[in-house]
Amino acid sequence: MIIGPFLCVCFALPIFIPILVIVLAIFIPFQKRACMAIIRIERILKSSKPMLFNHLKESIEGIQYITAYQLQQDMYHKGYKVMDAYATAFFLKESLFTWFTSRVYGFGLLITTSIFICGLIARNISFLPSESILIALGTMTGLSNIYYFAPYSLLLGELACAMVYTEPFQHFIGIESEKHLLGEQTESESPLSRKQTVSSNIPLQKEDSMQVPLDSPRLLDQSTGKGWSIKFEDVCMKYGNQETHVLNGISFDISSGQKIAIVGRTGSGKSTILSLIMKLYPITGGKIFVDGKDLSRCTISQIRSSIAIIPQMPVIFRNTIRNNVDPYKLYTDKEIVDTLQLVHLEKFAGNLNAIISDTGLSIGEKQLLCFARALLKKSPLLLLDEPTASLDIDTAHLMRDLIYKCFNHCTIIFVAHHLSLVMNFHKIMVMDKGSLVEFGAPSVLLQQKGIFYSMVQSTG
Repeated sequence: MIIGPFLCVCFALPIFIPILVIVLAIFIPFQKRACMAIIRIERILKSSKPMLFNHLKESIEGIQYITAYQLQQDMYHKGYKVMDAYATAFFLKESLFTWFTSRVYGFGLLITTSIFICGLIARNISFLPSESILIALGTMTGLSNIYYFAPYSLLLGELACAMVYTEPFQHFIGIESEKHLLGEQTESESPLSRKQTVSSNIPLQKEDSMQVPLDSPRLLDQSTGKGWSIKFEDVCMKYGNQETHVLNGISFDISSGQKIAIVGRTGSGKSTILSLIMKLYPITGGKIFVDGKDLSRCTISQIRSSIAIIPQMPVIFRNTIRNNVDPYKLYTDKEIVDTLQLVHLEKFAGNLNAIISDTGLSIGEKQLLCFARALLKKSPLLLLDEPTASLDIDTAHLMRDLIYKCFNHCTIIFVAHHLSLVMNFHKIMVMDKGSLVEFGAPSVLLQQKGIFYSMVQSTG
């Protein structure tokens, strides 16, 4: 639609070729820079949309709490702020498109005018050999260019905007899949089983790192019932291409069955330790051993299918109580009911087929359901990432009692927000700016009067 008319014009009016080259030499860089500006503004607009939608969702779901605590003015101000951010980005985008449209039509008008003038010159100057029919055809074709040139240029700008929304897919595609140790034999595998595992895993290497199969072979022994030991040896870690390390050569040894609390200021690296155990990020130095096995030699599926984790924000599926507590249908109804009673959720034990959702439960009930899920799994390692940060002190103490009563069979690593919950743990790990500054029993750390002592004093 664009190239054909230009070829016809150049064939009928050769004197138009130098003009076309000059115009394109100016327009192509202009188009490129305009598209780059459109992409940047579209990114700003895309990032402002979630804030607007999240504020709307929070306002609707939390209307009772907003009214009870008289937070209407705060929510109004927050709403104005996110709306201003979205409206500003939207106005910039529309203004840029308007400016770009006028310039593109200006270029189209320039080309059309040039074709018309070239046609008049070729028709009236005798030393330019040309046929009248060709001149008429070239002029008519050139005059139609304005109806094709501008819309196609604008379409490129709209395409650039649309491609911004594919950037997350490009990021996910670029993530390296886990490299399986296909050529190595573990201690618990025979040569025959190793050969079968290799042959069955070769076509599924990329998929395995993205799922947790229920029947995956496990390098780690869960039959001891004593929990796993965890050992860090001079572990360093940084995010992506950042120069600064999040963890600076930390080393510690956690014995089987111990309860360990990690405390420290925000950004000190507490949750990063849990992320490394879950193999969410690669380490840049040192080694991590889980139950005596090198973590780098264990696949993601083996680690994550064996560990129970309770995050700060509990995850509840819109499904039955049974499927929330036992999503893979591995346990009997009696085991599920007994577990719900242990975590003080007797009201859910009467009807396991009742449908629940994330919005119909309190934060405490959601966390107790996550505790029931972890308890039913009987994992040798339980990771807790500040699960009591959003709870009242009574519910937090209830969860502390559940940890002491129901999780004696496993090793526990607790990223703590309330220090009173972990004073009876075996050891306390104090993190500061990515370094392990104190590690020992609570009574010993209090006698040293260091950072942990100061944190306890500040909380009263």
